[in-house]
Amino acid sequence: MDITITGAATKLGTSVHRVTRAIKRLSIATSLATGERGRPPHVLDDAGFARLLGDLGVTPSSSKHSREELFVLAAFNMNPFGFYSRRALATAAGVSPTTASLIVNQLIVRGLVNEVPRLRRYAGRVVDAMVLEANRDSAAWRDVLPDVLATRLASPRATREPKIVPRRFWHIFWNADPAQLTVLEHADLIASRMLLSKDPLAVSWVLTHLPASSIEKAASLRQVGAQERRWLLNVAAARRETVSM
Repeated sequence: MDITITGAATKLGTSVHRVTRAIKRLSIATSLATGERGRPPHVLDDAGFARLLGDLGVTPSSSKHSREELFVLAAFNMNPFGFYSRRALATAAGVSPTTASLIVNQLIVRGLVNEVPRLRRYAGRVVDAMVLEANRDSAAWRDVLPDVLATRLASPRATREPKIVPRRFWHIFWNADPAQLTVLEHADLIASRMLLSKDPLAVSWVLTHLPASSIEKAASLRQVGAQERRWLLNVAAARRETVSM
């Protein structure tokens, strides 16, 4: 079913100007609506709207929270292990590092996000690190959760897919040669090792680069708790939906 540009903006929870710019940038075809009096509006078909949705994401238009704030909150909701840096959070949320930093500072003040110490294995050493994570036990988080669940992050921009695991994660594969573990042939093993590590950066990398089937297989492992299993299966389902567009 065709949808007008104004209608698309309303459904995506964004402005007509942003939708118009995305249509031009993505070279999405539009047509003039038929059966309209006066000047007929431009409309998109289902395929065009799906491309817009993947590029811009969705936020509930009725929310009192800004679009960028909801994207940041949704990124936290998608990663229960938190983020070691504001830059990593910005990448996951699809916003600029400056915007992410400003928003997360406000969320900390409002009790929606905590910054907590955690030991982290880095380059073969265990170091102290601060992790940003959602304060899921707070009344503020429960209040915003319906809007967060109604938010859909934009698909990651097309990048060159990696052939092997980045060197910064090699310490996770302590009994294997990570240089020989190609992503194409060993996606299931890579997913299980990196997800079970609970390293926020490793988890984010898996969710961005590995197929939904590998995430689902990792979720089925006995070491995975019931809550984490539900989360991983939900993430895998969302990844399938995104890739199918």
